Amino acid sequence: MKSFITVLVICLFSGNIFAQNAGKLMATYAYSAALPVYNRNVVGGADFESKGSSAFGMRYILKSKKAITFETGLEYARHKYVISSNLPPNIPATSREEKVELLSVPVYAHLNFLKYLFVHGGALVDVELNKKNSIDKQSGIGLGLGLGGQINIKRISFVINPFLQRHAFVSFPDDTGTRQSLLNTGVRVGLAYSL
Repeated sequence: MKSFITVLVICLFSGNIFAQNAGKLMATYAYSAALPVYNRNVVGGADFESKGSSAFGMRYILKSKKAITFETGLEYARHKYVISSNLPPNIPATSREEKVELLSVPVYAHLNFLKYLFVHGGALVDVELNKKNSIDKQSGIGLGLGLGGQINIKRISFVINPFLQRHAFVSFPDDTGTRQSLLNTGVRVGLAYSL
């Protein structure tokens, strides 16, 4: 609950900071493949297979005359995967489907170039909702990077954005030693309106 309140406070402060400047508000949908990965080499760990992930969100891109501006927002994602046990050959392997639900706040630098292209990246503040899986908790600070294209028609923009995200690169609370975090690759589409 404390993590959720922390993310809510960050969102409120972000809104107050950017409320004075016109920008672009964008509704997004993303489809991706997310797999738990270890932060160190692990021998004999379980096997993971992605079963698809989807995310819905809102993004705000600050309008600026400078080349680099800021992007923030709020995104809800549900990541699904199958986990299989790593057992000796004479014992039948068992598998089960698991899911991770995340609420993420991106805090990105955003750069437009060549009129139709952009690159963005930075930190993700993640809060895991409904912990009902066997991997390490995904609440923490992650990293994200993306490259995309946009078509502008008056005040409306259509956006496509391939991306790479690593959730809980730094976890809350800080876990030391070997731990898992989600590595997420996919494509985001968006419909934006210039305010």
